[in-house]
Amino acid sequence: MKLNGVGHIQLGKPITKKEYDMKIAVFRRGGLGDGLIESAVIGALRRHFPNSHITAYSDTTFLQVFSKNNNCNVVVPVEWKRGLITEVDVRNHYMSMHDLWFDVKPLQNLEGRRSGDFIAPAIKNKLSDIESRYYFFNGPELVSFYEEIKARGQIESFSKLFNIDISMSDAYLIEEEPDFNLPTQYATISAGWTETSFYKAWNQDKWEEICKNLNKNGICPIQIGKSTENMISGAMNVTHLSIYQQYSVVKNAMFHMGSDGFFSHVSAKYNKPTIILWGVTPWQVWGHKYQYDVISPKYECLWWTYYNWAHESRCPEIMNAITVDMVSEKIDLLLEENKC
Repeated sequence: MKLNGVGHIQLGKPITKKEYDMKIAVFRRGGLGDGLIESAVIGALRRHFPNSHITAYSDTTFLQVFSKNNNCNVVVPVEWKRGLITEVDVRNHYMSMHDLWFDVKPLQNLEGRRSGDFIAPAIKNKLSDIESRYYFFNGPELVSFYEEIKARGQIESFSKLFNIDISMSDAYLIEEEPDFNLPTQYATISAGWTETSFYKAWNQDKWEEICKNLNKNGICPIQIGKSTENMISGAMNVTHLSIYQQYSVVKNAMFHMGSDGFFSHVSAKYNKPTIILWGVTPWQVWGHKYQYDVISPKYECLWWTYYNWAHESRCPEIMNAITVDMVSEKIDLLLEENKC
């Protein structure tokens, strides 16, 4: 199927800095990781259009990501509603208030009264069906598109599509230091045993084996995440810390490890060497540059293939096909290449 829209056709001409001020809106829905990606886009837009008024439309699930974010002039909370109605409602109600409207979900697009400055009319006319196309469960087709434009992850895709320099370091986070001393050498682990990431989680026994190996090599494993998650034996647990303190823990780590999830985006913001376990979500769409991929030998892109894809019974089987040796090999490679 040939996909249409700005996310699938090169712009007629690149977006360039303008002399006039603009009212820019950025919209995204989803979880914390989605919010951090939106934050990075806003940071890049602020740098590219320094005099513009930027409004962040934030899903209420990740509103905390925009706390005290000076790159936004206004933050508008948007309550999540099932299906595509949120996009339709928000766009219909708010779009006329802005010159440019960036929708930064994985199938990115640009609309607005002044978008004609940056997009050929023929391309602009193809944006009208963006909701129906995105909600048509076309995950594998989106993966093909990312491969076609040679983009790894949504940040690089955004940069290539709109000709705006961007990196995850453009995201804004509030950091707080823990009130105790951390080990001199440590690596963070985010197991992802949560209600929103369970389908990407790895076996607990295997994480504990990794921790044994790290401890033997003088590297303290530190478990981050939610306090409701199971504790990994052999790891220092700091899940009781606030999310802002956990940012600092990741920032000061030697490297980060975990399944695809929020903290993999946090580690990318801090440019940390990172080992990511992939099984049912595509690294082409959700990864970042310079990460070390551990891809399940049973990998299958179940992401966005049908409505209840995350509850697919094969998810645990696919993730647990990753062996301890596969992860250990990546740790050795990471330590060697980064001279840790």
